[in-house]
Amino acid sequence: MIKTASGGGEYALLSAAAVKFMQLMLADRTSLRAHPAIVYFNQYGFGAAGSGSGTGQYTTWGLDGYDTMGSVNEGSQATETSLTNALKTITTAKKQIRRDLSDEARTLDATGQLNPLRLAQDGFGAAMMTLTNLIAGLMSGFSNQVGTTGVAFTHDTWLAGQAKLQDANVPGPYLALLAPTHFSSWQQDLETRGGLTQWTPAAAEMQALKGYGYKGTYNSVDVYVTDGVPTSGSDRISGMFGRGAIGFGEQEIVYGPEADIIVQAGPIAAEVQRIAGAYTQIFTTYHVGVTEIEDGRGVGMLALE
Repeated sequence: MIKTASGGGEYALLSAAAVKFMQLMLADRTSLRAHPAIVYFNQYGFGAAGSGSGTGQYTTWGLDGYDTMGSVNEGSQATETSLTNALKTITTAKKQIRRDLSDEARTLDATGQLNPLRLAQDGFGAAMMTLTNLIAGLMSGFSNQVGTTGVAFTHDTWLAGQAKLQDANVPGPYLALLAPTHFSSWQQDLETRGGLTQWTPAAAEMQALKGYGYKGTYNSVDVYVTDGVPTSGSDRISGMFGRGAIGFGEQEIVYGPEADIIVQAGPIAAEVQRIAGAYTQIFTTYHVGVTEIEDGRGVGMLALE
């Protein structure tokens, strides 16, 4: 659902373009929200308005190669192989950012960026980064862990992590979330190794447009950098996972007619509140939750901060 301001003035003139841009932000693969390695629970009925609950369940069935075939004698039938299933629960939480825009700051702004719609756009970016950090926070929870405490992240760490997923026949696509120091250490190590690598960095134009930590692709793994990966003493725990390891859900919110919503795209909305004679407040709200679905489809990668 998309909603724009119904009033006149700058909101009505600019809101259509703003909503289009924010829609692109939500659909952007590099925001993680639309990345195919992550299960989106809303595709299975979660998060609809009027559902009666902010908590939902997702069932995994153990399909697509989870079980193998057995030998059967000619003239005989196979016995049943029961479906393996498990319920995963997800609960959303309210996330919000507020920006206060004073009349004086807006009057003196030489850049033209201090306006409610620009700050609403900033709020949408904050929502996407919040989702990235929530997902990154799950990296320490995987049972599979590689790396050594107190030792810098190297290409061997990367290879050990990817090998864990390949050995477990984890389906792709794969996604890696690295701490900034891990990414820089890994890049430096790649430079010393020489030879042909399969690193495909993101073009500068794509980074400027998409942002949110996307750095490029290596060995068919999309690579993101975020400060949201967990810490462990002087170490950080980056991670890599395949499709089915992690899922997220978003709760649709129905706002009353009295709310001054200037932009609403999907589950994210920006609301304006005016404090007479002083400043304007812009609240951007996002209800979201993440969960680990199948532990064996991910691996944590421990290395020095």
